[in-house]
Amino acid sequence: MSDSRYSQLDAEESKRSFETTSSEMFMHSPRKPLLTMGWFNNRLISLMSCLLIVVTFLGTLWHRPSFIYGDRPYKIARVSMLYGNNSLYERALESHTRHGERWGYPTYIKRQNEYCGYWNKPTFMIQQVAQELAKPEHERAEWLMWVDADSIILNPNIPAHIFLPPREFTHINIVAARDIQGLNTGVFFVRVHPWTISMFVDGMAFPLCNPKVELGNDADQAAMARTVLKSSGGPDGYGFKRGIVYLPRNLFNAYELPGYMRDGRTDVLRNFTGFEEPHAFEGKKGDFIVHLPGLFGDREPLMTDWLDLIENRQEDWALPLEETTYIAETAAFWKMYGEAVNTLREAFKRDEAGKEIVDAIKQLRIALSEEADDANRIAEYTNELKELLHPTALFDDE
Repeated sequence: MSDSRYSQLDAEESKRSFETTSSEMFMHSPRKPLLTMGWFNNRLISLMSCLLIVVTFLGTLWHRPSFIYGDRPYKIARVSMLYGNNSLYERALESHTRHGERWGYPTYIKRQNEYCGYWNKPTFMIQQVAQELAKPEHERAEWLMWVDADSIILNPNIPAHIFLPPREFTHINIVAARDIQGLNTGVFFVRVHPWTISMFVDGMAFPLCNPKVELGNDADQAAMARTVLKSSGGPDGYGFKRGIVYLPRNLFNAYELPGYMRDGRTDVLRNFTGFEEPHAFEGKKGDFIVHLPGLFGDREPLMTDWLDLIENRQEDWALPLEETTYIAETAAFWKMYGEAVNTLREAFKRDEAGKEIVDAIKQLRIALSEEADDANRIAEYTNELKELLHPTALFDDE
């Protein structure tokens, strides 16, 4: 018999075998109900598993900082300068570079001394803003983050764009922090916009226009602080006052405090694991950054402690974003700020406003520009204006 014949017989036998087996199975096996409790249980377990996956995914989205700004967080570039040989400052800037690589922030460091003294910083910032504006809009950074070389990224899990305003606040062009002397320009953000160039140019012109004003040791910082107080002039005639907002300093510019403020401190960071020196850090474990301004001879050993920590034992300090207070604190700040702005907008719509309302508007506007980091004061001034707009009846009608 040929091979083809064997193949044909094998195929027919296999077919009969399948048909017989299938028939016998249906003939001799009891019919199972189509819907059983087991079927329902399996489907219920599957459904609950799917819901758990969805909830987990949404929870992950909620903790993403981009969730605050929708699906499009700001594009940031980081800017600093350093010339000469200083290994500690180099290591500090490397912490910023690593952080930028993680979050997609390019880092530009000025290495050439232009011999402009204090004005090197604003000169470089003008240059960087102009370079970004020269790029196609889809390629340029939206904000620049300036960092002094004596600042160190402690927790790389914190993205910088979490500190920036929601996109609806297009009037904000500077996000900064202040100390007892006012504006600090050691760590701050500026929007990539022609307004920013005008502000820096105006600040650099300040000593020429006001030669009798003593600016002190940090002339560029003092000039910028005075410039952002101006409510006239500037690119639109309204000055620069409404374009700045101060966030609480501990968020992105937390200080290592000077020696006399370290004495007597008993908090955990005074002698954190592995520190050689007693510290007086304004923040807490898991915080984003440390800035060491004005420490003079104390700066080197304190910076060494911090740099050794993040380079060798970062897991002792860094926490995941969702385990810090940053999401809650930034959301609360911008909610407070937004409520104040909305109250002002409501007041501006009034056709007629008495002196009390006008004064309350002025009071709140000044506070938003000069002390938005004082949540209690902003809430107080906002509520005062609300009360004037919607006065509460002293007596109920009977």
